[in-house]
Amino acid sequence: MRKRQYVIYRHGANSAERLPLGIVEAATWRSALNKAKKEFTLYNNQYLSAFPKSFLTLSLYGIAPKVNEEKKS
Repeated sequence: MRKRQYVIYRHGANSAERLPLGIVEAATWRSALNKAKKEFTLYNNQYLSAFPKSFLTLSLYGIAPKVNEEKKS
């Protein structure tokens, strides 16, 4: 299966709106979420979602760094 880039968002009680956290490359949205759960901290009442980058406009994902590039800085 072809890999695709997914924008990962955090939702929950501690944030008023969904916040883009990063971009993950994966074959499916579920595998993208599994990768993201290893990279990002979630608190009570928070959860992650993943959307294909190709489905979103630049304003929705433009501030989200790639997960692995963020750690290199």
